Amino acid sequence: MKRIHLIHTNDVHSHLEAAAQIDTYVCRERKKWESNGETGFLVDIGDHLDRASWETEGTDGLVNKAILEMSEYDVVTLGNNELLTFSHRDLSAIYTNSSFQVICSNVEDALFPPYQLYETDGVKLALIGVTVCFQDLYESLGWKVNDPFGRIRTLTEQLRAKGYLILVLSHLGYPSDVKMAEEIEGIDVIMGGHTHHLIETPERRGLTTLSAAGKFGAYIGHLQLICNDNGKLLRVEGGAYSLEKEEPSYRILSLLEQYQQKAVEHLTQPIANIDEQLDVKLQEETRLPNLLADSLVKWTGVEYGMVNNGQILFSLPSGVVTKQDLHKVCPHPINPVVIAMKGKDIRHTLEQSLLEEYTMKELHGFGFRGKWLGGLSISGMTVQYNPTNPPYQKIQQIYMGENQLLDDNIYHIATVSMFVYGIGYILMSKGEVLQYYVADPLRYVLANSLQSADLREGSKVKRWITSIPTVEQNDNVQEGK
Repeated sequence: MKRIHLIHTNDVHSHLEAAAQIDTYVCRERKKWESNGETGFLVDIGDHLDRASWETEGTDGLVNKAILEMSEYDVVTLGNNELLTFSHRDLSAIYTNSSFQVICSNVEDALFPPYQLYETDGVKLALIGVTVCFQDLYESLGWKVNDPFGRIRTLTEQLRAKGYLILVLSHLGYPSDVKMAEEIEGIDVIMGGHTHHLIETPERRGLTTLSAAGKFGAYIGHLQLICNDNGKLLRVEGGAYSLEKEEPSYRILSLLEQYQQKAVEHLTQPIANIDEQLDVKLQEETRLPNLLADSLVKWTGVEYGMVNNGQILFSLPSGVVTKQDLHKVCPHPINPVVIAMKGKDIRHTLEQSLLEEYTMKELHGFGFRGKWLGGLSISGMTVQYNPTNPPYQKIQQIYMGENQLLDDNIYHIATVSMFVYGIGYILMSKGEVLQYYVADPLRYVLANSLQSADLREGSKVKRWITSIPTVEQNDNVQEGK
């Protein structure tokens, strides 16, 4: 019998200290299988890169490339973080002339072949990569992305007929992996990611084995393919294992330190010099979220903007603002988007933003790197409200510019991409998407406005106006005056 090792990682999201623990595990296990005369492969299932990490941001992902090469990865596939937050030029710099092979079967680009073939000790292996299909978003960036199921089905049939075991590196998410296993015959193993699911003991769906290693490098997947002398797969052993007790690899930490110095050199470049502190508070109107709302309006060229305060993680003190400061304040890979919304949906959404169940709602995923949703900051709009009124009855007037909002009118709103996916203020996902600005992270948009003294001054203008009746007004109402 023959034993082939498959070590897999997924959704590391630039947790680079965890990458050092991964390297320790891989080096130890690689020595074991080599001493036993066995073969193994190290693969990544996407979202290894994440610009929320200042090291990744400051090196345009080259630190990730260096780590993947030093740990001797054989094959990686693409996650949505790679495709949505890095330009084609960036990815070319990361992946061209690398020691590992990048594969993705449903992205049409010469940089990414659909699969990688191996033959070891009489066993033929086909590793096929596939990524989640955010078609409209990808097309706005110039990527041509196809239906993943159609591509996997076709390639499985072709390669299975040639005697290959089919191993899918899937950045589609757990529900899609289950569907793939149940609907496409001939897949032997699906190593998954995207939904950050953890499968500690390999899961069987028909004749297909599913495996996944959670998120952030806290676990690592390690499967063994047990084959007979004719190369037929008999069973799959192994699972996903915690790396909590692994000592970080010194060589990765040393490499990371070198790239941190390069990142600091890049990120300490000044962006602006501001004469007053720009504050942020989750549940109150403050200047920095106001400036972000105004920035979205200016960037997109529409009249109105809405953005949640939770996009801004920290206030900006007065003085010189660097790229690193702005990355700390706004680390998300979230981008501007323009949507068309009905007036009544805008009204309902603004009412929600006055409720603590929304402003203090915890959010996870979809590019969000904060913790709480926060209230809404607005631009081009004025809201008069009474905070003492019951929920959904607090707002008295909404002005879109100088005119009152009309429930049946359609308004073009500059906002943030995560709302389109139904996270946070849900009615914003019901609006028609008019344009994505996928290549423009919010911190780039904000950096542009920080350089304008007029825009900074404009952030002082109040947009949420309270109208709590005075004691005298209440007395007059009770007396019928």
